[in-house]
Amino acid sequence: MEHRAEIHNQRLRELVSYSRQNSPYYAKLYADVPEQFTLSDLPATNKRQLMDHWDDWVTDRTVTLQQMNDFMHDKDNIGRKWQGKYMVATTSGSTGNPLVMLCDKTVNNVMAAVSASRSYARKKDMSAFIRKGGKSMGVYADSGFYLGNSTIRSKLLMMPWKKRQFGLSSALWPTEKIVEQLNRFQPAMLGGYPSNLEFEAPEYSQEGIDHFRTSLEDQERIRKLTFYGSFDGDKLVGTLCMGAPQHIGGFFVDAAYHRRGIGRRLFQAMRQDYARQVFTVNSSPYAEEVYRHLGFTQTDREQTVDGLRFTPMQYDGERI
Repeated sequence: MEHRAEIHNQRLRELVSYSRQNSPYYAKLYADVPEQFTLSDLPATNKRQLMDHWDDWVTDRTVTLQQMNDFMHDKDNIGRKWQGKYMVATTSGSTGNPLVMLCDKTVNNVMAAVSASRSYARKKDMSAFIRKGGKSMGVYADSGFYLGNSTIRSKLLMMPWKKRQFGLSSALWPTEKIVEQLNRFQPAMLGGYPSNLEFEAPEYSQEGIDHFRTSLEDQERIRKLTFYGSFDGDKLVGTLCMGAPQHIGGFFVDAAYHRRGIGRRLFQAMRQDYARQVFTVNSSPYAEEVYRHLGFTQTDREQTVDGLRFTPMQYDGERI
């Protein structure tokens, strides 16, 4: 264990040294970090700050954010390498601050190794995977340069002959369509992530799913929202976003954290920022009961607009 800890510390020192030498942003951020330091001594940063200083943040001084935005303007570039060097990926933007990332060969190899070690943690897992055909499929949001989507498409572009061995299903599809594709493909292993769309998608038509997908990528809309988050350590497990005038624009809790009071605490935290305790929401069919438990009441009949089914509801804390 001591040897492993020393390796960790040496790699951390090398990483910080490289960042200081090649990134003006990190050179300034780490200016007061002593020669002998631990991970907890490093000043924290976040996605918004990194995006505000993107050109100074990246350690490749030949790359600019404008170049990346131009590259990502063409969705056909998903999974392709910019100038043959970097796979370009983004975070989802669910917190209102999407991050643009560059993944070089080393990063891609490390991610592949971590993924493999998680998938085949036991020898019998690998044996079962091979015995059942060795096919895998990922269920991810496929509408942008998100990491899961980009990684799978990158593999398919590099090894098109492997398309019968691994594939991608859209997490934004209705559950019935995903199940149909999985049954047809018959994967031995399934990858993906828990998502609010697990609950929302089955209630919407394809038009509604497409409209919802577009709203998730509307950066102008996202910038106008106020976000509240609930974390388990560094992991975001719940989020609530508010738009004007006091209208809930999104409210999601990770499925693994349901029934723990996270949604109620998020709602109560948001309420503290408003003097007038009246809030509205257009609830999806799945979430209606959740809102009722929070004290919301229906104000109009269920409606369908742009393929999205919703019921207008209101919380009037001044009457409760």
